[in-house]
Amino acid sequence: MLLAANLPILAENAQNGFQVSAGTVGKCTITTEAIAFGTLPTPIVNPNDALRYGNVHALCSLATKYRVALDLGKGDGATCATRKMKNNDGVSVGTIDYNIYLLGSGQPVFGDGVLCGQDSGELTGTGAFQAIEYVSKIMTPQNPGAGSFSDLVTATITF
Repeated sequence: MLLAANLPILAENAQNGFQVSAGTVGKCTITTEAIAFGTLPTPIVNPNDALRYGNVHALCSLATKYRVALDLGKGDGATCATRKMKNNDGVSVGTIDYNIYLLGSGQPVFGDGVLCGQDSGELTGTGAFQAIEYVSKIMTPQNPGAGSFSDLVTATITF
């Protein structure tokens, strides 16, 4: 009979490292504010009655490059020089001419940066909301007649 002696148990091991990685994709969202001029007297002659300030807010991942652009709106006959609010009664042909301008040097038309005006220019996300400031103005003088007028302008963020 063999008796086991206190012999050391020999064990072997091997090691190998492995790579850990991840990728991230920048993400952006935007929120917009309605532009409400309120009830204006007709004819519209006072430029101060027809002026509103606002913002498009962009929220982008840290260090994500982005641009914000506006289209011309849905008003028939809108151009880069004049966006148009149409009368909501569905019958009248009157419009209210207005536009939206970027705040800052020269106040260029806030557009798409290609066919019309300037977009926001390239901005860099901070991980917090950032405001792109604008001023909207109704052209004066004009006499659109009585009614309720509106337009729909689409803001687009490209990143």
